Amino acid sequence: MISFREYISEAFDKPYPYTRLKKNPFGDLTADIKEVNVRVWFTPYNDEKTKWTLEFERKGRIDVTGEGDAFRIFATVLKITKDFIKKYDPEEITFSSVKVDEYGNTVNSGRDKLYKRLVKRFASSAGFKYDIQNLGDEIYFTLEKK
Repeated sequence: MISFREYISEAFDKPYPYTRLKKNPFGDLTADIKEVNVRVWFTPYNDEKTKWTLEFERKGRIDVTGEGDAFRIFATVLKITKDFIKKYDPEEITFSSVKVDEYGNTVNSGRDKLYKRLVKRFASSAGFKYDIQNLGDEIYFTLEKK
């Protein structure tokens, strides 16, 4: 029987196939993980296109869907992010984890803890320092080039 640690390592070692990043009509860069119906996009938030936000959704939803395979999806989002960094050389990438949904209900998915672990593991190896700000309803993550 495979241990949980081995399962997680294996999941992160096998990202899903995905489409290459392409520019959409709004200037965002998007990639699709078609097998699990996930879209990842990077949106520039300065004129020089050196600062970007990262978001992803599954079937149009940004919350936890409960459909499984979260670790492999996160592995794929990380791989897409690495490709993005290599090609576009951003100065800064931001993303967030929502703790309260649009109806005011607490969302306790554990996603913020996973994001914190991933950021700590990923940032330095990608040449970034990180900042994490807990704003109550949302946690903001910023990766800034060293």
